[in-house]
Amino acid sequence: MRRIGFGLVLALMTAIGGCNDGSGGSVPAVTSLPPPNTTIAVPAGVVANAGYKVSVFAVLPNTSTKPDSIVQIGSRVFIGVGDDVGPDGTPGPSGKKNVEILEYNLSGQLENTFSVVGHNDGLMAFNNSTVWAMSNEDCNPKLTVINIASGTQQVYVPQSSLVAAGCLTNTNGGIDDMQMIGGTVFVSASNPNPTPPGPCPANSSTPGCPNGVSTANAVYSLKLNADGTTFGLTPVFTSGSSALNVVTNAGGALNMTDPDSEAVTPDGSTLVVDSQQDSELALIKNPGASQTVSYLPLSLAGALTAVDDTRYVPNGQTFMLFTDTPKNYAYRVDASFTPGSAFSSAPTQVAGLNTATGVLTPIVSGLGAPHGLIFVTPQ
Repeated sequence: MRRIGFGLVLALMTAIGGCNDGSGGSVPAVTSLPPPNTTIAVPAGVVANAGYKVSVFAVLPNTSTKPDSIVQIGSRVFIGVGDDVGPDGTPGPSGKKNVEILEYNLSGQLENTFSVVGHNDGLMAFNNSTVWAMSNEDCNPKLTVINIASGTQQVYVPQSSLVAAGCLTNTNGGIDDMQMIGGTVFVSASNPNPTPPGPCPANSSTPGCPNGVSTANAVYSLKLNADGTTFGLTPVFTSGSSALNVVTNAGGALNMTDPDSEAVTPDGSTLVVDSQQDSELALIKNPGASQTVSYLPLSLAGALTAVDDTRYVPNGQTFMLFTDTPKNYAYRVDASFTPGSAFSSAPTQVAGLNTATGVLTPIVSGLGAPHGLIFVTPQ
């Protein structure tokens, strides 16, 4: 059963003007993928390993900087940017208060631009005509629901009981990424700053707790309220919960001081949450009352490493897209990808992820800081 009263949302959205700079036309389906763009040179120093071909998908407009999340709907991909707006929504040096969600066709041509309030981070394709854009991962979270067919928008904020001085009461932070499993939307509670933090457990997933200790809620389910302007949050998973180490099968206390990006495993059963500065992925199987939790420590070249987005290769025709946030590029990677294999955005590389060992192997190097990553498919 869908937990989000979206019929009401669409009715409200048709009555509310949007902030769409383009036509807001419907998005056509796609049955085959276009070849890579060869008209834009790959910058010097960006190198793909043997078996992988990297090309420039798009150079973003200089008015829309710091690209991050990417989602696909039909023959379009949507890229959110952060620009210089602060992660709590405060205007940056330019004075901007809003940022852009850029709509591209699959050949990398800019088709449309949507303006959303705050610093965008998370994007989610809710259905074939709706994109959800979450802003302000540090505090003052705002969710903009965009009907891409009509161009209308509706902004939601947490219901008043969930926040104090704009921040979530349990975490003192905001909301980052979103994923949907079985009609339920799960969101990561980012930038936690619990007061007081707990002591470092002897069996912590981060030995010695170098980034501190969090016992705050790490994941919520999100439901739009009937008032049409607020959303509710229900705790799903709390940092400090017991979890098994995927590599060693030993029990431990999962310490997530930086919940960030989310993904869903190919079988649709498991929510994968990146605790970025802790160099680990939390895996919540069957999130809800009967969930089980494990974690995967991440390493690159023999050292612990942070990652951003992680994605799994789908069946059939596909290519990878990822953003290079400080460089303002979106790149495409073509290869004979193995369905079910995983890839992650590492600090300056995109890498294959061994989901049994947590070891990352670079496939594209020489990047500024890759963030958003998806696999594009015919749909």
